[in-house]
Amino acid sequence: MISLDERRLKLAMLPLNFRDRQYSSLYRQAMSCWEQVWGDLFLRHNVEHPLFLDQLFRQDEAACIYSGERCAALILFRTYDFEFIDYRHDSYFKEWNEGDLEVLLRHGKKVFATTYLTVHPDFRSFNDELKFKEVLLNLMIKRFKDSDADVISGVTRRDRGIHDESYKLGARLVRENVPYLGGRFNIDLVAFYKHEVNESQNPTVREICDRLWASKIDLAPNTAQKAA
Repeated sequence: MISLDERRLKLAMLPLNFRDRQYSSLYRQAMSCWEQVWGDLFLRHNVEHPLFLDQLFRQDEAACIYSGERCAALILFRTYDFEFIDYRHDSYFKEWNEGDLEVLLRHGKKVFATTYLTVHPDFRSFNDELKFKEVLLNLMIKRFKDSDADVISGVTRRDRGIHDESYKLGARLVRENVPYLGGRFNIDLVAFYKHEVNESQNPTVREICDRLWASKIDLAPNTAQKAA
């Protein structure tokens, strides 16, 4: 575990289908963090299929937290518009049955999908008052509220307590205790409807997230700007 100065943390919103070469170091650090964490997990739990990079770069965007030059944590976002294409056979939705999707799309057809919540082992439990997973989930809520999506779809690991943290932010249970990765983990499928989501009630999480959000580096096309 690394002792952190929270004031040195920075947030970068990295588009994954449009990559600016001048920010290549941010992408390399994010990719390294993602590969290490998920590669180790796949190896440790004997996941048969390999971890391919397209599982990272098929997403729309990564919200990445850096400590100095190192990527400490990240979470990936992708939007699916079911009004445009029926995505039920996309690999992301392989755990979602017809009833689950009906519940997910109850209040709108544009889905803000979140995947691969990632915290580097060196940066876990860096503070007694919060964990990076809380910060990432709260940043997810902020990005969702700024979007035109109707609902967040969540595949939340129970062994890491992501399901409980999600319910604190207004998530609704869709289906409980679903086998994941060949039964190696159990997950809850959840939906965060826009009219029900709320940010963290932890004042430390709110303070850090507000500071990160206000000074974020946002590289999305047409909005790209470097924080001062």
